[in-house]
Amino acid sequence: MRALLVEDLDAVGSAACDAETHAAALRAAGWTVHTTIVGPAAEGADAALAPPGPPPLTRDASLGAGLADAVRRARADAVFVASAAPGGGDVGARLRDAACAWWWPTAFTVTPDASGALESLPGDARRDPTALAVAEMPRGGRGLLPLWDGDFVLSPGPLQGDAGRIALEAFARLDDEWSAVDFVVLAHPDAEFESTARRLGIGARVHFAGPATRGAEHAWLNSTSALLLGGNAPLSGGLVLRALACAAALLPCGANGVPGAVRERLASLGCAPLAARTRDEAAHALTRALSRDALTEQARNAGRRVAAEFGADTLAARAMARLHVVRPERRAA
Repeated sequence: MRALLVEDLDAVGSAACDAETHAAALRAAGWTVHTTIVGPAAEGADAALAPPGPPPLTRDASLGAGLADAVRRARADAVFVASAAPGGGDVGARLRDAACAWWWPTAFTVTPDASGALESLPGDARRDPTALAVAEMPRGGRGLLPLWDGDFVLSPGPLQGDAGRIALEAFARLDDEWSAVDFVVLAHPDAEFESTARRLGIGARVHFAGPATRGAEHAWLNSTSALLLGGNAPLSGGLVLRALACAAALLPCGANGVPGAVRERLASLGCAPLAARTRDEAAHALTRALSRDALTEQARNAGRRVAAEFGADTLAARAMARLHVVRPERRAA
């Protein structure tokens, strides 16, 4: 059976190399896989990790024709759209008429239960973005070298809404003991939150470093004192697992949205993060993380144990549990 995997790079922490992980899961379940990518072209270190094949498709007027051509070239019996967007978003909408097409959830989102053009994978009623992800560890070399001089806390994506304000306000409430710690945001500069940081008196210590490549992400995760989830942009399930594998202290800020979804999933996996739903909770949790107290170390160790369950060596078994039943006759007309 031939499958077309459409890897949509629409989440914080997604990269072209994720397509190979997802293709490996499909192959383990008995599929011959062709891959195409939707999103920005891989650059720098990520380019070497991208799967072979045609250049990525882009979200413009040519997307529909590009997807149709990919289906024809693959002679696909089924299409799998690996995407953060419910139902595969705009990519899924363009493939809704395919004989057999499925949405493969890859990220935590604000509306995980929203409907879309495609049904989610059978056996994945939770729409779990970690189910078929891999918590791969850095392989050494440049990916392990620190990218920041000194102690820092990290946001893996843009700061947004209440969660972003809670993250900044918690950082601003740290005692003078931590005055040398910086806050690095892996996103482009944001005028609103730069202004908020200045108002809180921490403007000189908040740095927008831009999105990270997969290789750089490893270095950030290995070096940070705490990982603050302070936004509602779709967040890759694989990124969350990689953070656990790196023993990063995860602090989902705010009560709802993407941070709330991550908190709920981590709790279900047995590695509930420190409470950071309010400014005061987040400030207390951040102080604990910087101090590396016993509760923080328990959470870090629990996360490491969970990450070990999502290694590449377990991917085949997890794939068989979800993908072996997917066949064209399973898809309603």
